[in-house]
Amino acid sequence: MQTRAASRRGLLVKLALAVTGIALLGFYVSGLYVGSTAGTVGIVENIDAAQESWRIAPAANVDVLILWRAKEMKQALPFPRCVRAVLMRTNAKGEYSIGSWWLAPSWPPRITADGDVYVSKPGHLPIVDRSRLPPNQPYTHILGPPAINPWTGLVLPDESPLQPTHDRDCPPVERL
Repeated sequence: MQTRAASRRGLLVKLALAVTGIALLGFYVSGLYVGSTAGTVGIVENIDAAQESWRIAPAANVDVLILWRAKEMKQALPFPRCVRAVLMRTNAKGEYSIGSWWLAPSWPPRITADGDVYVSKPGHLPIVDRSRLPPNQPYTHILGPPAINPWTGLVLPDESPLQPTHDRDCPPVERL
C-alpha cells in the first residue's frame, strides 16, 4: 500500500515540476519571436508621363524605417506599443531585409508584434493606390511624384524619414 502512495506522490511531484517547467518556458517564450522583414522598393522613372504608362525601376539608397509594435496581454491601452525602430537603406536592386529576432520577455507577456514599413526619399511620395499602375509589379513599395499643394501648385516640403517615430514612445532608432 505504501509503495502505491509513494509512487503517486512521486508522480504528483514530477507532474508539478513539469507544469512549473512549462510555465517558466512559457514566460521565456513570451519574449516573442518576431519574423524577418524584407521587400523591394521601386521608383517611377518617367513621372511626367501618364500614370498608366509609368516605368518603375528599382530604387537604390532609399530610407526604409521599420517600426515594430507589440501588444501586451490585458493591455489597458487600445493600441500596441513601439518596441523597436530600425532605419536602413535599400541596396542597388531596391531591396531591404532584416532578419528575425526575439523580443525580450516582459510582464505582462506580449502576445503579438507587427512591423510597419515606411519608405522615404526626398522629392517622392509612396504610392498607395496602385489601381492605375501597370499590373504585376514586383515591388512591395513604389515611390512616385512629390506632393503638390493643389491651391498654390508648389511642391510640399519633405518630411524626415523618422517622422513616424516622433509621436510614439519608440526606443532609439537603430541604424543599419
